[in-house]
Amino acid sequence: LKDKSDEMIRRFSVLIKLNKTLRDEVNLALGEVLKEFAYAKGQLSKGALENAFMMPTSTLQITRGVTYIGNSYIVNKKIKTALILSITSFGGISSIMQTTKVIQGSGLSLIHYTVVKILCSICTYFLYLLII
Repeated sequence: LKDKSDEMIRRFSVLIKLNKTLRDEVNLALGEVLKEFAYAKGQLSKGALENAFMMPTSTLQITRGVTYIGNSYIVNKKIKTALILSITSFGGISSIMQTTKVIQGSGLSLIHYTVVKILCSICTYFLYLLII
């Protein structure tokens, strides 16, 4: 029993050292990212910085995403239309949040639902490009 206990303590010590090493690596990388962010923040106006962070999330919403893509500088109307159809097919993050309430307690998986929505959106994009 003592040998098993010693082995467990040894394994735990190895995991602690590995955890510390990984944490140090993450802290170093995070420090570099924060430096780059501070540099970028100094180079951009406040409005440009806000737009840079709003674009990815807003494009996942039907109203904001369609408006954003519609007003974007994407010249190819075929790509623009495919992106708008894809966003419409996805339905937005708000639709997923609403679905969370609807399926609560039903035993249905929200993760499965979300993955299927994303796949449907991707299929819509490529299907439009194939058809047109």
